[in-house]
Amino acid sequence: MNKILLNGLVAATMAYGVNANASDAVSINDTNLGAISVSSFDWTPGSALAVGAVPVAAAPGSTTFNLYTQASLGNFIGANSLPILGTGLNSSYELTFQAGFTEVGSTTAGGAVANFGLAPTQTVNFFNIYYDTNMNANALAGTGYGDGDLVLSAIVTGNSTVFAVINPAPTALDQFGTNDYPGYYSITGTGGGSLSADVTGLNQARNFFNNATLASLIVELAFNTSNVLPFQQVDPSGSVVDKAIALSLFTATDCDAAGIGASGQLAGGGCYINGLANPGTTDQSDFLFQADANQSFTVRTTVPEPGSLVLLGGGLLAAGASRKQRKAI
Repeated sequence: MNKILLNGLVAATMAYGVNANASDAVSINDTNLGAISVSSFDWTPGSALAVGAVPVAAAPGSTTFNLYTQASLGNFIGANSLPILGTGLNSSYELTFQAGFTEVGSTTAGGAVANFGLAPTQTVNFFNIYYDTNMNANALAGTGYGDGDLVLSAIVTGNSTVFAVINPAPTALDQFGTNDYPGYYSITGTGGGSLSADVTGLNQARNFFNNATLASLIVELAFNTSNVLPFQQVDPSGSVVDKAIALSLFTATDCDAAGIGASGQLAGGGCYINGLANPGTTDQSDFLFQADANQSFTVRTTVPEPGSLVLLGGGLLAAGASRKQRKAI
């Protein structure tokens, strides 16, 4: 990718980040501290899955697919931009989210950069946050993110994202600790974008968002998000929102041609390469990538129902960005 293009992507990322910095506090009910004021949520890295997205058509053509993503919450962040200590988060309960919506995308000439937006017809559309006293979210398996009590639900209303391929040469897909995916490889890339949604429901019985209603709660959530490959801060998930992963399968000959070598092939020959099209076929395959978000709030005193939820994402180009999440096995 040329330097001018990379600089442009960095500039766009910084613009998203500026918009996401302004935030208000919201009140939540914590098992240890009771009602606490929270300025932002720090979600841990998770997996996102674009089902049947590869290959993405070259503009002016386009490819339509469903995108699914999930993650667990790492920390509540206070007004001082530091984690709030002493909460029951991840000791007596966990918070997770799952989302799915229909996207449409196309690539630039040469396929180095892909742009995505919300499809005009939505076959899947949801954004849900769950509260669970059974702390069973497992990044490697991709399970435990959609159980417990649903405390907030929303419908996605807008999306604009970009993903840039930095290097198409295959590298190990799982570079977080032990490689749990031998024979699975990926292109290298990074990106981010923006997402907007309308809140459609709150669980008043659970009352996690401290006596909030649709008219008074969160209007806007701002997400700084990095979308990167290969996986370096978390394991690739074996499933995302209960969807199994189906990456492009290459034959043993194709793997050798790509420079993988016999030691990296699956039993019986061949390997899977994330982000490259199935060779010699017109079959669509999935695209799996690491997604990492920090979420802040903007609260309005007067808002029509349903409350508007805006998830604003900016690609952080997080080469070298560190995360404290422990490996889930």
